[in-house]
Amino acid sequence: MTDKTLKIREFANNSPCICFNLRKAARAVTQIYDQIFKELDLTASQISILTSLRVIGGMSVSQLSQAMATDRTTITRNLKPLERRRLIEIRIGQDKRSRRISMTAAGDELAGRAGAIFQEFHHKVCGTVGEERLHQLCSDLGCIVEEIQEI
Repeated sequence: MTDKTLKIREFANNSPCICFNLRKAARAVTQIYDQIFKELDLTASQISILTSLRVIGGMSVSQLSQAMATDRTTITRNLKPLERRRLIEIRIGQDKRSRRISMTAAGDELAGRAGAIFQEFHHKVCGTVGEERLHQLCSDLGCIVEEIQEI
């Protein structure tokens, strides 16, 4: 291993920058999710949307954007392929300026299949990382997101 390689590894594994570390972790997990959900032709972002709709139920684009801590433009871009595949429906809300998203029966069925794939992957991660450690990490990340948004 070269000195440069060692220096890169040292930096990557010991950076004190929360943004660097969170983005690195998010990219690594996203790449795995994109791979394991490829058979369903779904991306990690689309899985997050379908799961949110399945757990929470129908909601506005703004509510989904807030739940996922993602801007509305990105959410809208990720909704389009799901709508084209008829996995979700987007309708005008009670306030004519808002749009309401709901999952279709086909979307619910696909989300169920995705859930089975997720459970298998989650079981592997728990076996590697430890269930308690993973639960604590997810809890800590949720708290960090809320606290940082207040700054």
